[in-house]
Amino acid sequence: MNTYWFFDTALKRVTKNAKNVIGSLKKDCMNPLCMEGKDAEQEIPWELRIENGYPNVFFDPLIQKYRCYYTSYIDNADETVRQKYGADRKLLTGILYAESNDGVHWIKPALGAIEYRGNTDNNIIGICTHGAGVLLDMKETDPSKRYKMVSRDDRGPLNIFVAFSPDGIHFGEWIPVINDPSYPGDTHNFVIRNQEDGRFLLYTRKFARETRVEARFVSEDFIHWSDVTEVLSGVDMHDQIYGMPVFFQDDLYWGLAEIYDGGDTALPHFDHVDVELCYSGDGVHWQRIAPGEPFIPNGPNGSYDSGCCYASVPVRDGMDDIFYYMGGNGTHYGIRNTGLCRARIDRKRFAGVTSRQGKEFMYQTRKLMMKPMSVYLCADVSKGGSIVYEALDKKGEVIQELSKDRCVPVLASSNCAVLRWKEATVPDDPCMIRFYCQDAVLYSISGDIELKTEHPL
Repeated sequence: MNTYWFFDTALKRVTKNAKNVIGSLKKDCMNPLCMEGKDAEQEIPWELRIENGYPNVFFDPLIQKYRCYYTSYIDNADETVRQKYGADRKLLTGILYAESNDGVHWIKPALGAIEYRGNTDNNIIGICTHGAGVLLDMKETDPSKRYKMVSRDDRGPLNIFVAFSPDGIHFGEWIPVINDPSYPGDTHNFVIRNQEDGRFLLYTRKFARETRVEARFVSEDFIHWSDVTEVLSGVDMHDQIYGMPVFFQDDLYWGLAEIYDGGDTALPHFDHVDVELCYSGDGVHWQRIAPGEPFIPNGPNGSYDSGCCYASVPVRDGMDDIFYYMGGNGTHYGIRNTGLCRARIDRKRFAGVTSRQGKEFMYQTRKLMMKPMSVYLCADVSKGGSIVYEALDKKGEVIQELSKDRCVPVLASSNCAVLRWKEATVPDDPCMIRFYCQDAVLYSISGDIELKTEHPL
């Protein structure tokens, strides 16, 4: 069974009066779930200021809990503390840990892992490091390397390192892997495993003419990294890629691009960060689905996430995906309070195609091999709206048995509306489907279908 999204240029042949649109993501009424400096049970005095946070949230089946790894300033350190930890900066950074049984109520447990100011009664994973990506690698055969971290060493000279852990709490030796000032690692250094070949993909940040862009490194063993590639850039100073956690779903790589506005100080969105949705077929060539339209938007002025949002990849919950993120109530370079938040969305409705103006639009796919009655449409149809469709042969002419007069219209929202024609036979050759939509949104098409593009995907 294949699934293709209508916003994807691999599927889209031609449209009329159509545009991409981002799905409706609902923020949790319990937000923020926990704030910097505290959890549900106690004050956390060493959690001085989270700011960006760069959260890594996932459900860990090995302990049956939700885990969150995040960056925080942990101390306005005096000279003695800085010397002890080898820090060359006044503010110490650290990777901290929280966990939850239900994904809503979070605690920051005493881990006994890192000694800080005389004791280990804290939730610190590492000191003098920030921007960590933490991966639970279920394909790893060595139990001591089941949890993998990639992060920046803040002790100087700055570099990106990796470390391993058997339990997700006690990480071993920091192994320097990238020491290049072009890739400072002062962002979310996010890592996943490639679905096709098992290689590790590290997404981090570089600067190009003083603007932030996203880059990617590749590794076979998590230690030796090569093949750096610039993968996504913004438009200008007002449109920079601050970081981008990545996940894989429906044969696509999805990116949560954090868009930083460092342009005109007179504009209301200056120094804000929100999250846009991107996609890629290979993890290298990325496209923004609807540039300028946030997937996780800032809240209204004065709200808990009105200034900055930094996302984690989704956690599945039934038919929904839950996106955790750090939300701050001030701008990037301003003073702000930050907390862990979450929002949910139907995982079949991340983004779609709808009308640009008015109520009607047309969408035509590229060539598909398909079997009628085995093809399903995910779409929203408003009251009084409709979706009708027809199939075209390779010359672009309507196949009479598969004309729109013989189709069974889609008249209501559905995750799996069957495409069918009255007394239709299976076409032997690839065909294109043309949709005529009224008051509707097309999200995806799935089933016994296969794209037959002119160029390899």
